[in-house]
Amino acid sequence: MNHTKINKEGNMNENAAKAFGELVAIVDRLMGENGCPWDRVQTRESLKPYLVEETYEALEALDHNDPEKIKDELGDLLYQILFHAKISELQKEFDIRDVVNTIADKMVRRHPHVFKEGELQTPDQVVDQWEQIKKSEKANQGRSSALDGVPLHLPGLKRAQKLQKKRRSRASTGTRSTRCSPSWTRRSPSSRKRYGTATRSMWKANWATFYSCWPTSPASRNSMPKKPCARPITSS
Repeated sequence: MNHTKINKEGNMNENAAKAFGELVAIVDRLMGENGCPWDRVQTRESLKPYLVEETYEALEALDHNDPEKIKDELGDLLYQILFHAKISELQKEFDIRDVVNTIADKMVRRHPHVFKEGELQTPDQVVDQWEQIKKSEKANQGRSSALDGVPLHLPGLKRAQKLQKKRRSRASTGTRSTRCSPSWTRRSPSSRKRYGTATRSMWKANWATFYSCWPTSPASRNSMPKKPCARPITSS
């Protein structure tokens, strides 16, 4: 897609483009023939822990709402993206331009009310449209299940939250009872404890999904009730 018209309308910041180009050049130098011995031997597999670490450090900076820390951690995260893109470029798969063009195309495609035709008035309408477009795209990729695409590497609570969100999007009606079965009283104390821990984890994910927050963030920890509500949770 040609983004020239979009860039002109959006008044693209030339200084930002120049700074980004300089960072790309630094990555090229570090991973080049006379670059850094450590950088040159890294692989996708070896970089995975750093990507996870930088992501969580960025989340912590966001939780603290510290602009300087956020700036620093977003830079570290951006470098990880450039690092992986350079590895793919060296393997003749794609380069950072392909990465940028891919996300640019996606944002234009998922916002037809801005870049094409149509008009949406509320954030909820935008989310509904986004999900409809995304569902159509995934169907064209051959995904048969609504639960496909939920990363296995997500933290347990966040993965449970995403699975519940996808399940809710498919379910039109139904409730879940919080009552225990008669066999509950025959279980051993250790079994009841393990079951209780698992139930609370699922409830926390459900709570976070309902209130649209990250289940392990300080916001969710500080505002989450200590005990599940007594009423059944309704699928919506």
